[in-house]
Amino acid sequence: MRREQPAVLHDLRHIHATTLLLAGVRVHVVAARLGHADPSITLRVYAHVINQQLVAAAEIFANEWRMWPSSEALLADPLAKAPLLKIARGL
Repeated sequence: MRREQPAVLHDLRHIHATTLLLAGVRVHVVAARLGHADPSITLRVYAHVINQQLVAAAEIFANEWRMWPSSEALLADPLAKAPLLKIARGL
């Protein structure tokens, strides 16, 4: 039976960094808060968190991509994508 170890102060540092990265704070900002001289240190230590964000970003894109008309619809009506382009451009 494995005994749970008490949390240590360094665990709070990891929780802090992980929470910021998952919230979308840029790596260089998190690196500065952690006192890392180079963001590559943060990228190495927290690569698993960043990989989770990459998967989430791909899923978001895949879900949003379904909004776009099919290629056949675009060939039939080139203006079919006009409303979507306005959304993409923030108009």
